[in-house]
Amino acid sequence: MTDHTLRNFIKELEKKKLTSHRKFPAISEIIDDKQYQLKVKGIYTLSAPHDHIYLFIIRNYNKNPKKRYFLCSSLASVSSDLLVLVAKDFALQHDIKLIQYSLNPNLLRLNLLALKEITIPKDFSQILSLLREYKSIFKIRLRKINDLTQL
Repeated sequence: MTDHTLRNFIKELEKKKLTSHRKFPAISEIIDDKQYQLKVKGIYTLSAPHDHIYLFIIRNYNKNPKKRYFLCSSLASVSSDLLVLVAKDFALQHDIKLIQYSLNPNLLRLNLLALKEITIPKDFSQILSLLREYKSIFKIRLRKINDLTQL
């Protein structure tokens, strides 16, 4: 698929009553030992059947494509290093980026988010199912940790 069809696909998603959030800080990405800042142009909440799934529109540091699109799932509303360790191996296997990011800039709370880039519109449903599976696996692991720590 070309970048033009991807833009049309994103416009169709935006027409489906995605709600926009406020301005957000940039996301950093490390490529070849260099850190790049990716400016967040917008974050949209997907409609009802996709709870806690967001669409991130990010300005690319390279010239092509000018915007990158990520589907994002909120794994935890309050993140910690332990939660990142619990979630890390599945993310590495499936090329998912884990970030600690504040979805509400007015609060100091950092959410643990799993981001997967959309490059082809056909991948949208596959990425959604992967993020749902990831969230359920993450919850099962947290329950196991909770059961082990019960006295």
